[in-house]
Amino acid sequence: MSPLLSLAGIGKSYQLRRVLDDVTLYLHPGALLLDEPTNDFSFDVVEGLEAALASFPGAIVAASHDRRFIARFLQSGGTQSHLQDGMIRSS
Repeated sequence: MSPLLSLAGIGKSYQLRRVLDDVTLYLHPGALLLDEPTNDFSFDVVEGLEAALASFPGAIVAASHDRRFIARFLQSGGTQSHLQDGMIRSS
């Protein structure tokens, strides 16, 4: 679990969903930048994260090696790009 979430006492998917909902509600970010968002989370927490991201109204940029997360992200309307020869390419 990430140190930030550990400090906040977050260990369940519904708690993570609540934090993400609160961030969206109060900060109104237009975009989220996520670096390996599923690292060190249990399966139920990852599912909560996926549900929260699916309902996020803005842009999401996520860097991940988690193939399941990527597949579910793409199923919800995301697009996949990769870095090749110093250029970002769409898959």
